[in-house]
Amino acid sequence: MQAAIEQSEAYIKKQTKLCSRADEDLLKRCIGQAGIMASSEGWSALTTSHEVGLFVKEWPAESAAFWSFDKANGKLV
Repeated sequence: MQAAIEQSEAYIKKQTKLCSRADEDLLKRCIGQAGIMASSEGWSALTTSHEVGLFVKEWPAESAAFWSFDKANGKLV
């Protein structure tokens, strides 16, 4: 993940990049989201498994501990 972030940031800085302003803005948003994921304990735990992971907003707290890779104990961030 960190390598993808660094490569994307380097591309954004290039004077000779070949992308539209809309694509550049989208890439910047993706970099931001990747940074959030990379700093997540859940993401770190997920990368050690062979499972497909999802980040879900407003997951029901009563079942969070059963589905979390980072042992959220009911608190998902």
